[in-house]
Amino acid sequence: MNKRFEAYKLNRVIKRAGVALEFYRHIRNSYGEQTEERETIGVLSCLYHENNGRIEVERNNTINAWRNVQTPYATAILDDIKVLGLMVEDFCIIGNDVHTIGGIVDVQQWGIIGTITLEVVDDGKI
Repeated sequence: MNKRFEAYKLNRVIKRAGVALEFYRHIRNSYGEQTEERETIGVLSCLYHENNGRIEVERNNTINAWRNVQTPYATAILDDIKVLGLMVEDFCIIGNDVHTIGGIVDVQQWGIIGTITLEVVDDGKI
């Protein structure tokens, strides 16, 4: 298998249909606690895509219902992700929503393509 070709294919798709996401990190105080201030980590060119998912909604502690949600992901070259030094608590802003990083996965363990799981920060509004 030609690993350089796999990276070339992803770069070609990112150039055609990719987005640039700017990632931020909360600044920590002298006690190691997060503050409201943030610093910019950098911009990552990636593919934004969503997957269908379901979450369980509890109502009145007796009736459980399911709600369909979209789980967002960002796929990019793994070396670009490593250069930024992204961590799980980092976040980006897409539209009006803040998305935190839930995890970073090396796709097929090749060390070429990485997928970032993004989680929408719930502001408590319906």
